[in-house]
Amino acid sequence: MSQTWRTLKTWRSQHDNDAALPFSWFALALDTLYALGAVRFDEGILCRVRKS
Repeated sequence: MSQTWRTLKTWRSQHDNDAALPFSWFALALDTLYALGAVRFDEGILCRVRKS
């Protein structure tokens, strides 16, 4: 999860998005997406689940 956090912070910086985003909100969002079945971890990599 920390790699995803760093990637997100880099992306936001490159796109001039400097609005506050605490790590706790990021973690809560990932928890929610996981609980809803929208994301999964595959060998340590966060993946989006595509519903057919």
